[in-house]
Amino acid sequence: MKKIIAIATTLTVAAMIAGPGAVGATSVEDLQATIAGLQAQLNAALAQLTALGGTATTTGTPAACVGVALTRNLSMGMTGTDVKCVQALLNTNAATQVAATGVGSAGSETTYFGSLTKAGVVKFQEMYASEVLATWGLTVGTGYVGSTTLAKLNSLLAAGTTTPTTPTTGGGETTPVAGCNGEEGSYTLTISGTPPGGTVNAGDGLDAYGFNVKAINSKINVGRVDFQAAVVNATTSVAENPGNFIKTLYVYKGSVSDENLVKTFSNPTFTQDAAAVYYTQLIGLDFVVEEGEIEKLIIVMDTTTTIDQNRTVTVRLYGATNGVRGTDCAGINSYASITTNR
Repeated sequence: MKKIIAIATTLTVAAMIAGPGAVGATSVEDLQATIAGLQAQLNAALAQLTALGGTATTTGTPAACVGVALTRNLSMGMTGTDVKCVQALLNTNAATQVAATGVGSAGSETTYFGSLTKAGVVKFQEMYASEVLATWGLTVGTGYVGSTTLAKLNSLLAAGTTTPTTPTTGGGETTPVAGCNGEEGSYTLTISGTPPGGTVNAGDGLDAYGFNVKAINSKINVGRVDFQAAVVNATTSVAENPGNFIKTLYVYKGSVSDENLVKTFSNPTFTQDAAAVYYTQLIGLDFVVEEGEIEKLIIVMDTTTTIDQNRTVTVRLYGATNGVRGTDCAGINSYASITTNR
């Protein structure tokens, strides 16, 4: 509301000055008097906003960003005034806001980069996917504020503008749920008892991970799973890129069979985050769970067999909160995760 009033008044000034025939029909003194009068109205409006407890601004630059430079890469667990500035920038748009109310919301930003900040960064990156993610061959956000994300944030600061009200296409990882009536819902995740951990021979068709999805109050379409893997040479203890060992990933619904195959991911690319954790994003699953039902999702992998020593492979959902992305019948996206290893 603060910005709407200020911008509307400014536009009125521009319209009167640049209107057809303005200079020819009005003396310079009259124009100056008109401008002075409108400026007085603008000052009065800003003063009224300030009296109501707001911070009056016509630039769109958040107060938390004044005098702050966004120069370093940021990730979960970090602190600083630059983190607070990033939160404030995210809060300029409801589509990327850190929180609607309470800690992290507009006016209550903090200097701590936590899970809420990461979720907001993910939305921001997907909003500007062509500028932020495409350089890295990504279509969905990672939550890590690196060079391209910093560049976009700084460009918004330099322009004194906020993020657009209509987000651009993110990653298309979820399609609308069929047979819905717009119900809002949620879902819970639990680790499945199978497949368990154990020793297996490298090769094809290795059951790697399983978890259960329960849909509450609405159908849920699981569109994306972020899958984390750590591969360590059991003899040398040297960590390796899982992409050099895992050839293919398969996602199944309920049980492993041809008719239950959801999607195949050949030669998956594993990205390493700031904490040296490798993960890959399994996108476009369209794994639908009916309202009130529980469905099991199973991840199976093929591995290379041309290895000279044993490997210890540890897998789980990536991240403490954002491992799975689901969409309810109202089209609302939400994230959840579990941290159990296999």
